[in-house]
Amino acid sequence: MEQSAAKRFEAQPQTPQTKVERSPKVRKAKQPNKNPYFKAERNAFIGLGVLVMAMACLVIWSNTTVTSVQAKIQTINQKVSVLQTSNANMKEEISELSSRSRLMKIAKKVGLTMNDQNIRNVTK
Repeated sequence: MEQSAAKRFEAQPQTPQTKVERSPKVRKAKQPNKNPYFKAERNAFIGLGVLVMAMACLVIWSNTTVTSVQAKIQTINQKVSVLQTSNANMKEEISELSSRSRLMKIAKKVGLTMNDQNIRNVTK
């Protein structure tokens, strides 16, 4: 009759395992890179990356500077516009106050009269 698998396993004689000696691996000496320009290329790429980052920062900085200067210019232009309007109003008021008809009214109130012989025209 058939024996169970466990009994069959026990019945087999065990052979001692021997160590298989492997030959020591021969280490190869490090060979220099096949491409002697590898380090120079890598350094060039790193330098190029740093340069691109620096240029990007410079562009951002210049854009923010331009924006702030434009805001200052706009503020100054608004102040100039207000001052020009004020100057125009003042000139209009000066012309109204120095009009001939106003001056004649003030002279009559004070009692002054116009003497045509004493008038002189001055031209620039």
